[in-house]
Amino acid sequence: MKETSFMFIAIFSLFIFMQSCDSAQDNSEDIVENLDVEEVSEDDVTAQSEEEATKEARRDDKLITNFIQILKDDDKAALADLFLFPLKRGYPTPDIENEEEFIKHRYDEVFDKDLLSTLINSQLDDWKFEERKTQWGDDQYRYFCVKKGHRVSLTDDGQIHNISEIKAAKKIQSAIIKAEKKALHPSIRTFENSITVIETRKFKIRIDDLGKGNYRYASWEVDQKMSEKPDLIIENGTFHRSGTCGNHLYEFRNNNYFYLCGITPCGTIETPPAELTVFKDADPEKAPYEYDDDLRILYQDAKVSDLKSYYRAFYDALD
Repeated sequence: MKETSFMFIAIFSLFIFMQSCDSAQDNSEDIVENLDVEEVSEDDVTAQSEEEATKEARRDDKLITNFIQILKDDDKAALADLFLFPLKRGYPTPDIENEEEFIKHRYDEVFDKDLLSTLINSQLDDWKFEERKTQWGDDQYRYFCVKKGHRVSLTDDGQIHNISEIKAAKKIQSAIIKAEKKALHPSIRTFENSITVIETRKFKIRIDDLGKGNYRYASWEVDQKMSEKPDLIIENGTFHRSGTCGNHLYEFRNNNYFYLCGITPCGTIETPPAELTVFKDADPEKAPYEYDDDLRILYQDAKVSDLKSYYRAFYDALD
């Protein structure tokens, strides 16, 4: 009797379950039939893209007109708020570190009558839009080029990242270079640009760009000044890039000795910022990174000297 009752309950439960499934299926079919699916055409997508582009263009136009109005108002404080500090200046002029330095001391190094007139009198049609990324591919900058070759680069939020240099800035650059050359030993006063100064525990090494891909190596004992005669000068050095994040080295050959000065801005915590390696009798047909380790006769970690402070001293000494 119990077995019969159990069988009856099981059959009845199965019947109820099947009825529920049929009802759910019917309901789902009704929902699908009644569902109003809106098809999106290519024209709709194009229109939406054009609308977004229009909004973006209006936003960019507002960035430009706001910038021009600030210049017309001669509002230095509002203008300083648009800059990203430190503001990079051309070699070897020190960067403008903050708003106070810009407003009180260095506004005239950034803007002159010619640049102001060009920017203030420009129309939206005078500005050309570009978009670029840094070597890391993350930061985007919008470049607006106006007439007469003047360039202002703005970030997506409207801040000024850089601005073309005026004549006064170029005169300052020339004055600093002239003062620096006067402070160096006469044997190394000729160069186009100073590249870097590195220091190992024993040596101070200066690398200069002589132009046309020609680099010069000059070295002293680490406690000597660059106004003293270098212990070693090697010219006809070459530049070699390593990877894509800025690591590089300079190679200098002196008879059968090969001097490598590596600069590593992109390294690990254990990686020194610079290094000096000397090989003897290396294969001149090989690239510097391929020299045999057993031919290495010297290796020393190095630090990169603070050239910002170095050039700041020359800048501060200008009349």
